Amino acid sequence: MKQQLLATFKNKISDNKIIIMSVLFLMLLLLFTYFVYQSTSLNYLPIFSDEYGYYLDAKSFWLYNRIDAPLTLNESYSLVGHAGFHGIMYSIFYGSFFKLLAFLGIDPSITLVNMVLVFFLFAILVYSRMDLEDKLLIGIVFLSNFIFIIYISSSMSEIFHYSFAVVVGYLLHLVYKTRENRYLYLLIGLIFLLIFFRESWVFVFFGLFPLAKSFKDIVKYSIVLLIGLVVVILYQKYFQAAYVIDYFHNLKLQLDSGSPIDVLHSVYDRFLINLDKYFVTEEYERYRFVFYCKYLFTIVLLYALYASFRTRSRTILSGMIIAFVFFSSLLVLYDPFGWREVRVLAAPFILLTVILILNKKHIAVYLIVLFQLLAINAVIDTKQNIDLKRQKMNLQIKESQALLNDFSEFGKYLDFFEKKRVVVLMDWNLIPVDSSAMIYQLPLFLNGKNISYSFIYRHFDIMDSICDLYISNKEEKNGNMKLIGKNQNFYFYRRFH
Repeated sequence: MKQQLLATFKNKISDNKIIIMSVLFLMLLLLFTYFVYQSTSLNYLPIFSDEYGYYLDAKSFWLYNRIDAPLTLNESYSLVGHAGFHGIMYSIFYGSFFKLLAFLGIDPSITLVNMVLVFFLFAILVYSRMDLEDKLLIGIVFLSNFIFIIYISSSMSEIFHYSFAVVVGYLLHLVYKTRENRYLYLLIGLIFLLIFFRESWVFVFFGLFPLAKSFKDIVKYSIVLLIGLVVVILYQKYFQAAYVIDYFHNLKLQLDSGSPIDVLHSVYDRFLINLDKYFVTEEYERYRFVFYCKYLFTIVLLYALYASFRTRSRTILSGMIIAFVFFSSLLVLYDPFGWREVRVLAAPFILLTVILILNKKHIAVYLIVLFQLLAINAVIDTKQNIDLKRQKMNLQIKESQALLNDFSEFGKYLDFFEKKRVVVLMDWNLIPVDSSAMIYQLPLFLNGKNISYSFIYRHFDIMDSICDLYISNKEEKNGNMKLIGKNQNFYFYRRFH
């Protein structure tokens, strides 16, 4: 009797599966719509330092057609274009949208652009040839993921990459399913475009190798990967500022000056440290769902490895390889802490999940959805706490006008310089770098000059500075700086050699 009731219950769930999924998707979509309404009606503003970088880049391109970095650290700029750590593409992409939104009479924001991207993605899903169940599952996983929920109101680029990961996963599926060159060329073209936004997209080319049926194919995909890596190296060298305080930059220096054995020892030691951080020590006690999501990624990765061999699915194997290369690079080259790891892995996670869905691994994906839904209350609480700070930024902007006016007095001294672009160096403690109404409002153009700002961060010898002006909140004696003006809050110096 119990078995009969259980079978009947399973049949009813199976018969009403689409209805249940549709209701869940609509509930999440309504939640997303509410978040959109909150972000726009309450005018959520950037509060973290990286957000200010993205926003000022876009604003600078929007208003002044500039691709040089309005804000950097330690006067680090790219060799071409004086771009910042993120290169020039975000400036052009978000700045172009800013121009369009301003033309339409809408206050530009990166948050709004990211929301538009999500709606475009949903339009692609609607008009795609996927089964309805697959569309619903992708939408549910996408909307219930904590990266999406928290970052939808931010001015970071996570939603950009998270959204494009769905498209890349779908194209990979079409490449393997149809073996048509048009999809392959479209995928390769898209990845080469995305590389200019985040270099790690080059790892998708590793996912082409399971397509190979001959040695000639292996050579062909190796050439594509090699070209991709060359593009990454050249782009980093010429169009991105060197982030001199991170491990990846130090590793490149070691490769230039150290022995291969010493470099390998360094990489191995770094790998062990990062492995410990990822799985053990970086616990995120205030945000436990982040810690558990790290394990979710590895479980999904291991499941994809198992499923690819059990079913001999080259598509799943491709997605697994891509996710594994992303994961390996994180542990070897980067820093798995401060939410960096979950942000970096969000794209390969959703890419791999899309591939699992399109290969009908629905039971596994149902478990992913269940995990995300169980954590959603904690995620929303975290989001609301962060967004409350975003809302309060509007009040801080009003309260900071007098201080901003004092700061902007350096514009009086710009006539000293005949050049078009003036570099202003600032002490790290001059103004806050997070929750800073000042950084959000930094003047980018004064008295006919383009202004670029640079913070002194950690170890920087001011004697090596290339700045034109230096601003401090205290009187200082620096060998190459001369005091040219001051007010009640700031001291203004000019570099004279």
